[in-house]
Amino acid sequence: MKFKSPSEFFLVLLVGALSACGPSHDKNSDGALNLSQSNLEPTFTSIRKNVFEAKCTACHVGGGAAEKVPLTDYAALLASPRELVLPGNPAESAIILSIEATGDSQMPPLSSGSGHLSDFEISTIRSWIQDGAKDN
Repeated sequence: MKFKSPSEFFLVLLVGALSACGPSHDKNSDGALNLSQSNLEPTFTSIRKNVFEAKCTACHVGGGAAEKVPLTDYAALLASPRELVLPGNPAESAIILSIEATGDSQMPPLSSGSGHLSDFEISTIRSWIQDGAKDN
């Protein structure tokens, strides 16, 4: 690329440098930007709204294929015999094991059309569980 003047070169350099300094965006595994991350906090209310309702309730709701695995009702989520959420122990919580799994076991499945959770979404759920999985 040839520049007409030194100022044109510096302008291109400046624009490139400034774009690299912008906020980083987490991407889903399918490469799409995760726009919900700006509203996502490590609270049940935020996770339910920005992750579970956005990506999981097509199946995890009454009448859905996975209706026996509740995600939007706090009490049912913690009382699940599947040990979905073990407060203070994300490493053994079934929900973390499922969303971090690979292949056919990974949630949400590719067939759901909602894409896998982003690293940011997963780390937010992990943080919520690590901090005691409070109903907040």
